[in-house]
Amino acid sequence: MYVYRISRFMADTRKLFSARPPRVVVIGGGASGAAVAVHLLRQAISPLRLTLIEPRSRLGLGVAYSTVFRSHVLNVRAANMSIFPDRPAHFLQWLRGNGFPSAGPWFFAPRLTYGAYLEDVLASAVRQARRSVTFEHVRGRATRLSNGGDRLVVETDRGDVLKASCAVLALGNVPSNNPLPTETPEPFSAWSPEAVRQLSPDTTVLLVGSGLTAVDTCLSLRELGHRGQIFIVSRHGLMPRVHVRGAKRTHWRAQDLSIESLRGIFSKVRIAARRDLESGGTWHGPIDGLRPHSHDIWQRLSLKERRRFVRHLRPYWDVHRHRVAPAVGAAIEEMRSRGQLVVTAGRIVSSQQGKSGVSQVTIAQRGGGELVVVADRVINCTGPEADARRFPIPLLRQLVADGLVRHDPLFLGVDAASDGNLIGKDGAEQDRLYAIGPLLKGVLWESIAIPEIRQQAAALAQKLLATVAEDTYGTTDRHAVGAGI
Repeated sequence: MYVYRISRFMADTRKLFSARPPRVVVIGGGASGAAVAVHLLRQAISPLRLTLIEPRSRLGLGVAYSTVFRSHVLNVRAANMSIFPDRPAHFLQWLRGNGFPSAGPWFFAPRLTYGAYLEDVLASAVRQARRSVTFEHVRGRATRLSNGGDRLVVETDRGDVLKASCAVLALGNVPSNNPLPTETPEPFSAWSPEAVRQLSPDTTVLLVGSGLTAVDTCLSLRELGHRGQIFIVSRHGLMPRVHVRGAKRTHWRAQDLSIESLRGIFSKVRIAARRDLESGGTWHGPIDGLRPHSHDIWQRLSLKERRRFVRHLRPYWDVHRHRVAPAVGAAIEEMRSRGQLVVTAGRIVSSQQGKSGVSQVTIAQRGGGELVVVADRVINCTGPEADARRFPIPLLRQLVADGLVRHDPLFLGVDAASDGNLIGKDGAEQDRLYAIGPLLKGVLWESIAIPEIRQQAAALAQKLLATVAEDTYGTTDRHAVGAGI
């Protein structure tokens, strides 16, 4: 038996050094893609080629962290923004050593600073990876992915053809389509810095959408010294709520939330919030306490209940769950109190653009009446596109057309197992194809913030390394050949 084990080890070793190391391809270099790359580099102890496909020169930034405005700060306090689940204070320690020596747990860092953190963490992971683990950044876009037998084949717009043991779709959020009536000229996208550039300080601006994207746009205009009136319109006219320091999180027990109806769950949350308010606290605790249970709650709900949530409760949930930093809330309130910022609930029924570029927009107000806004600039602030069938991503459309991927039943993203393993048209899991981040919203719901993405990335890295270890050695024993921390 001992001789057999030695012979088997020698055979595996010859196999290792006679073949090229297995390759993992990560498609998308924003926060989700960078997180997967960091955890793969950190955990891999056997030869591996890691290729990240991203057209931008800087990795980890994506849309969220590539902002140029310092007034754009994180919506999560520094204590919860480490990219490492097992090192929760990592980001806070990094801040203190990189220009913010007095940063505390309740510090809301500039988003551009967080982008620099992700860049630094990835660069460190590349430097500290084992010599047999290599990293390559392909500056391009993946345009096609096909199944080539025991390997996946990824093609890019610059002509690369990459054979991979596994691939990860880390495509992030995509901007929403034109929210104005049909045949109306496309407004500026809030996700482009050009949306607020070359504007006279006294011009009138109309923002379509009242969520976090609209808040960012207001802050951008404020930072540029804009004095003109800013109108915000959305169906419900709801603005994000504000974080409150010292709010005590409710520690829900799993049995408290083992309910399969929205009515039952939200009844419990409302009762708990009312009780906290009556005792001198805030409503924040019961909402925050749901976060560790969100995946279980979402997956227990029937498709009918999930659809009801998205259609009727989502706007109210979003403004309470996705809150802004206290300083941001104060800035928005100051703009509203002096009349510069006007928020209205309603829907746009017509929009006409004159030769000078000025738009006349008619809004049917919620509750009755019309509001006509003559705006020098209209900006689309409706945030990420909510219908995956409209995602302007050729690669995703190709994967759906070829049956390798299918949309989730709510069309929020793609269908997958809870570990991100993508599900094809035939209902079977694709053994080597995974997704992470916003694409999994329909499956996990909570899948867009760093606290969830870092957990996904760490777990996915282990899964990927086990898969390539089985390819190379015929085993999934992570202690023998796969992953280490």
